[in-house]
Amino acid sequence: MTEEKYRLCSVLISSLGAIGVVVTLAVGFVKYSGNIEKSYKNPFWQSQMETCSEATEAAAKIAMAAGVKEIPDQLLDNLFSIFYGTGQLYLDNETIDAVGDIGSQAVQCNAGNLEESKCIQPLFNALSMNVGQACRDMLTASWSLPLETLDSEHLKPDLSE
Repeated sequence: MTEEKYRLCSVLISSLGAIGVVVTLAVGFVKYSGNIEKSYKNPFWQSQMETCSEATEAAAKIAMAAGVKEIPDQLLDNLFSIFYGTGQLYLDNETIDAVGDIGSQAVQCNAGNLEESKCIQPLFNALSMNVGQACRDMLTASWSLPLETLDSEHLKPDLSE
């Protein structure tokens, strides 16, 4: 091997090593940035999950109480505290609308402004399920998690009966 070929090989090997170091540093920085971003978003995601859990639980309790003559004010107060409070901070518009729909329906039924067929428990069950599905859809979008196995279109109740 001549001295010129030796230098060429030496330069190529050194260049490949330098490129490897630069690529390693770039990949490390991108991964580090992603982890930092997730750590900043984690408290919001946790609060979002807790608010969704509270909203779905409140909606489910209203749906279960819809079989009685009047839905207790305590359940409505709890739902509307989520609607006007933490829900406005953490939930998207579709989820807030679903929470508002069940609350509005319950208030109208309690006031006697709706006919009896609009105040039956199966209707409230469907409205409660809409809250849960809206929450799941929102969480899936906000967390960027593909949940094809839990596609909400497949889990919607069939109320055509």
